[in-house]
Amino acid sequence: DPTPSPLPQLPIPKYFTSQLLNSPHVPNVHFASNPCRLKFHGKEVVIYNNPGLTQMLAKSKVTGEDRTVGSVEHTFKTVLDQGHLCPVDSSVQPVYWNLDNQLHLSPPPTGLILGSNTSGGGGGNEAAMHYSPDENKEGTYCVETGRFDFQDGEFVCYYPETGEAEFSAVGSS
Repeated sequence: DPTPSPLPQLPIPKYFTSQLLNSPHVPNVHFASNPCRLKFHGKEVVIYNNPGLTQMLAKSKVTGEDRTVGSVEHTFKTVLDQGHLCPVDSSVQPVYWNLDNQLHLSPPPTGLILGSNTSGGGGGNEAAMHYSPDENKEGTYCVETGRFDFQDGEFVCYYPETGEAEFSAVGSS
C-alpha cells in the first residue's frame, strides 16, 4: 500500500495551469486547494475530496446507538463531531501540521461536500443528509458525491442558496 499524499493538498502550480488560466476559451477558471472553502450567498461550503475517508471510517468500530448508521452517515457525523476533515491517525493519513488549521471545521460550515471514490460503481453511492449535533443550531447539509461513473453518469447537485441536494444523471436514456 503506498502512503496517501499528505493533507491539505495545495492548488496545482501555476506553471502547469498558466495556459489554461490565460485562455480566452475558459474564462474565470480557478484551481483550488483540497479542501476548499467557498462563500456563496452568505453560506460557507467546504469541498473536500478524500477517496479513502469513507472506507477508513467504515472500518472503524461503531458502538452505542449509532450501530445501525451507514458508513457515509457515520463519516459525516465523525467529521462534524470531531470538527476536523481528517479524523484519523496520522499513520493512516499524513498531514502537513503547519497547514492543519485548513482541515478544521470550526465553526461548522453550512454545507459539506465530501468527494469519494466508493467502490461498487457510480449509482447508489451518493448520499445527502442534514446533520446538527445541537437542535438549536442550523446544522450542516452534507453531500457525499459517490464516484462519477462514466457508464451511468450519476452525480449529486448541491444548491447552497437553498441548502438542498438533487440526484442527477448525464445523458439519461
